[in-house]
Amino acid sequence: MLLAVSGGPDSLAMLRVAAGLLESAPGTVQFYVATVDHGLRRQAEAEARFVAARAADCGLPHDTLRWRGWQGRGNLQAEARDARYRLLAAHAAAIGASAVLTAHHADDQIETHLLARARGEGGSALAGMRPCRDLAPGLRLLRPFLHLSGDGLRRALDRSGWRPVLDPSNRDPRFARARLRANPLDPSERASVAAAIARRAAERAEEDAALRAALDAVEARTDDLGRVRLSAEGLAGRPPELAARLVARVATAAGGARHAPERVAAFRLASELRGGRSEAATLNGAQFRRRGDVWIACREWGRTGPAELRGEPGEVRLLFDNRFDIRLTNDEARDGALVVPFGRLGRGSEAERTLPVLLDPSGEARLVHPGAAGKAGPVSGLLDATCRVGWRLCADLATPDGSAAVLPSG
Repeated sequence: MLLAVSGGPDSLAMLRVAAGLLESAPGTVQFYVATVDHGLRRQAEAEARFVAARAADCGLPHDTLRWRGWQGRGNLQAEARDARYRLLAAHAAAIGASAVLTAHHADDQIETHLLARARGEGGSALAGMRPCRDLAPGLRLLRPFLHLSGDGLRRALDRSGWRPVLDPSNRDPRFARARLRANPLDPSERASVAAAIARRAAERAEEDAALRAALDAVEARTDDLGRVRLSAEGLAGRPPELAARLVARVATAAGGARHAPERVAAFRLASELRGGRSEAATLNGAQFRRRGDVWIACREWGRTGPAELRGEPGEVRLLFDNRFDIRLTNDEARDGALVVPFGRLGRGSEAERTLPVLLDPSGEARLVHPGAAGKAGPVSGLLDATCRVGWRLCADLATPDGSAAVLPSG
């Protein structure tokens, strides 16, 4: 298991718990520790060294994961959060971890609910963070402290004698979470919000089960090119609300989007598909086309196709367009990798154009996705690329026994 430890009181408490577990039950689990340095504060490197020293005190290996991707645009906290999970997922894969653990607690959960409510969101957005969610194929994100208060964790850490580092951004009024923390809820208000979160979480669990069953009912299948096939008859038979959620999930997975489409847009498209009023439509980067008795969803090419991906020198694991996990050899990654959609070379069918191709420093195709090999011309070889569209389609839709849902291919 990989522990995400920033050096703050909550994550240090988690590190102490892990160390205690190893002392009381040695050999039951292997822990690794990682700190993400976002490159946004001068103190970050020193904080990472501090965590490394505390991990060493516990006899645990530590790595610092560095992000240098902030371009000064967009929502800083959202971009940093996405980057943090990408770095943690890649590191977990590199060390063979099956889970990443974070120290989010009940106060964080309440803040998540209140922020979603302030944005006018409803439904599952008000259910807060999941205690367990799918972070990447074969990798779970676990939040074991969601039922504990932040004060309780800090008191436990104080008793251990460790002193945490404090991130000033947690008190910066420019950020919505910091403003919430400056005005804490009284006990009755906390209890009311906690009850609302529990209700919404129960509703979300019911929706997940219905969506999982709907994927079976529409005979959803994926292929190595990242396409999703659905039974037109099965989709027509789903209730409008469920059909909209299903179509939104298919569009997000097949289209490589980071987030689901707006609810109104999903309802509109689901109505078109269910009513047979269109033979082709687009949503969230995905194109839906009817072929006889099935709907086929695939990545839309658009004006330029999926964005190119430029890896750092030595980076051997890449995620292209949120649809393909790419693995490179050390030699292939030595000078950095430039991955572009196959269509950038002016070749390929509708689905083939959006497949990844690795270019050499001169701009020539070096490795191509196996699905485009027949049209690529002379290249060095095939790209080691695994499609994750099926995984995205089933992410967080755990089966009743708690195991990850799996979508059949074909």
